[in-house]
Amino acid sequence: QPWRGRSDIWFSPAPLLLAGGRTVFVFPGLEAAFEPRIDDVRAMLDGEAAASASTDVASGADDYHLGHHGVGVVEVGRVLERALARMGIEPDAVAGHSVGEWSAMISSGMFSEQQVDEFLDGFDPQTLQVPGLTFAAVGAGARSPKVTAALGEGPAVELSHDNSPNQCVLCGPHEQIAALVSVLRAGNVLCQELPFRSGFHTPMLAPYLAPIRTATARFELHAQRVPTWSATTVAPFPADPDEVRTIFVRHLLEPVRFRELIDALYADGMRVFVQVGTGQLASVIDDVLRDHDHLAIAANTPSRSGTAQLTRVGAALWAEGAPVAVAGTATTRPRPAKAARPPMRLDLGSPLVRMSRGALPVLAANGSAGELAELDRLAVQAPAAAELAALLRETAAGALALLQP
Repeated sequence: QPWRGRSDIWFSPAPLLLAGGRTVFVFPGLEAAFEPRIDDVRAMLDGEAAASASTDVASGADDYHLGHHGVGVVEVGRVLERALARMGIEPDAVAGHSVGEWSAMISSGMFSEQQVDEFLDGFDPQTLQVPGLTFAAVGAGARSPKVTAALGEGPAVELSHDNSPNQCVLCGPHEQIAALVSVLRAGNVLCQELPFRSGFHTPMLAPYLAPIRTATARFELHAQRVPTWSATTVAPFPADPDEVRTIFVRHLLEPVRFRELIDALYADGMRVFVQVGTGQLASVIDDVLRDHDHLAIAANTPSRSGTAQLTRVGAALWAEGAPVAVAGTATTRPRPAKAARPPMRLDLGSPLVRMSRGALPVLAANGSAGELAELDRLAVQAPAAAELAALLRETAAGALALLQP
């Protein structure tokens, strides 16, 4: 059985990427907690043109501002994407959740890096005007009877995010959201009001669209390097610039169909999902794909340093067949059906081992080697010798079972 990360052990008996699976980068949007750890990642980039805007945003702080949070999310994604590229980890497709869809468009080259830098340099997040509506994360699916009933009770409340079979987000006036949260909690449904306010992904944002249209209209659209999937249409973006701009506006006014997006990506052959940012999006993906063999892993987490988590991403993808580069080197990922996997230096506190079929004769011989016979002889006087001999035989038998055709 696959073992993906618990106790820092990564093992896949049938590597997803060698079996024809592909990798997708998924960029997160705004979440209740935003605690990126990327200072050491910036240092690792050694002077590359890493994003310069501050990502020091505390989503629950008194001076919190939605615009700063959004810029921080985009910048963290850009830094992590560069670091992943340095490790030889590149996507076959990109997608995003909420604001993360803009990050995906940047990643795929739809917007040039120069234009994005110029925009961010001249953008004042304090000027972003939004309705100020409240969001609540609900521990139930958008189609669950309790959620649909709650939506019926709040006439001004809209579904803004269909995240997974066990999570959705509602948006509306604060008083109505607070009342719905109380009703749902009374029905044993977990709910949490989110700290940021806007009206994104609902029709209630429509009166505030003009400045956003103006700010983005000057962006020249380019061909995508890899397919960019939209959580609005649950399909790749088209090539036509006018159609792209139409979807961009729809994305602001329509619910994020993330659950459907992940299902569609899996149906298209994506098996490895790398969350290019901090937050809980990988767990949401696990919820959507709980009955399917896949890997979902975050490239950044508050629980350890940025480079330490990237090392774990490298280990996880290496175990699934990705040709991960030694840290600090730049490579171009090959695309043969069965790519050779170079070794990677890891500092996980435990060894990384791969057995080849050349080990079979050795393992088979060790099953009845003289050393084992000597342990058997000593077992009469030392029970530990018997235990050691049994362990060695079991290890050899297990390795043979895995390695033999």
